[in-house]
Amino acid sequence: MRLLNFKSYERLLLEAEGDDVSNIASQIASAFLDVYGAILPAAPGYAKIMNDLDSLVEGDAKAKMEAMKKIVDSITGAIPSQFSSTSDDFKKALEEVVKAYDILLSQEEGKEEGLKSISNAISRSVVRFSSSLKDAKKEVSESSSFRGKYELLMEAALHKNKRDDLRKTITSVKAGVDAKLEDKALSSMHPFLTNIQKELDEMIANVNDEKYWEGIKKRKDRIAELEKMAARLAEIGPEIDAKSMESLRRLNADKDIVSALSNSKKSLEDALKKFGEIQSEQMAEPEKSEEGQEGGEDKKDEEVEYSNIDPKDPQNLRRSGPNLEKIKDYQKKTNEILADSPGYNKIDEDGLYGQKTTDAFKRLQGVLNRLGAGLNADGALTAETQKVIDNFIKNKEAIREMIKK
Repeated sequence: MRLLNFKSYERLLLEAEGDDVSNIASQIASAFLDVYGAILPAAPGYAKIMNDLDSLVEGDAKAKMEAMKKIVDSITGAIPSQFSSTSDDFKKALEEVVKAYDILLSQEEGKEEGLKSISNAISRSVVRFSSSLKDAKKEVSESSSFRGKYELLMEAALHKNKRDDLRKTITSVKAGVDAKLEDKALSSMHPFLTNIQKELDEMIANVNDEKYWEGIKKRKDRIAELEKMAARLAEIGPEIDAKSMESLRRLNADKDIVSALSNSKKSLEDALKKFGEIQSEQMAEPEKSEEGQEGGEDKKDEEVEYSNIDPKDPQNLRRSGPNLEKIKDYQKKTNEILADSPGYNKIDEDGLYGQKTTDAFKRLQGVLNRLGAGLNADGALTAETQKVIDNFIKNKEAIREMIKK
């Protein structure tokens, strides 16, 4: 598959963009790409992005219309069932933009220069969007490349990190903003967009800053911070839309074009609101277990009675002690997890809470804290420590590999 190459279209990008028809076409293309970019996080498995963008660059103005129609069906059809409630609104948002484009084409029917101007404006917008999308993805990827596959596994096991989902959304929004900043037809919006760009850059930096997240000890506080970022992202779209509509009115665009684009913005807002609600629910609620039952490990936590076990309690040094079996269970789990940790000596799985067991639990707590568990590394087998160990034990093979490094 051929990828769009920004330099290959350099000449096209340097062409004059001053006439109203061209500028209106740029606004329409920008609106279409805004919706398209907004759908991408809701269709994570969609693999036709570059083919879609390619089809909008090639061909004349009318061919681009047919390409848009095909894209509408293709990308909205790729939205998975978990986001199905957004599908109709996303589709309507795209269809309203296509309607605006159809009106513009009908107004320029028979005018060769006008149609050529429209076609070139669409191509310019798409090439910029493609370039910005690739740059944004590269920036996010490079910022987060040090995050290993095992760390991601551990985050999923604790149901506490939806940062990857947020990265996808930021990438799409940033690509749209960066493309608009390259478009001379949208120069009146550039000061506003520059501020938005800075805000998105700061958001990306925070999302990828491990120390930033390590400083937020409680899972609920990390989720709250993610929700705060997601809420701000949801606000940015309507703010950009409002500026775009102002720009269109200054160009004296046909009222039907303005109306169609306004309807598109409304449908997009509805879709993004639903998408945001679904994401918030996913952040707050347990993920599904491998068996497909909602609640997974958290549900099991409710069924298991966790209680603090004090290493200083003399009863825990007796074979008749009330916690003998539970201590024995966590001695075994500790040995499993730390089996390949350099210098670790396996402890007896006898259910007696002696100094060696305390030291082993303390060592394990330190390992888990490096993965963001937020435990007190004091060797006490607290209820929270037990829960974290139980969550991690399912991924013991991944943990072992990480401990070796």
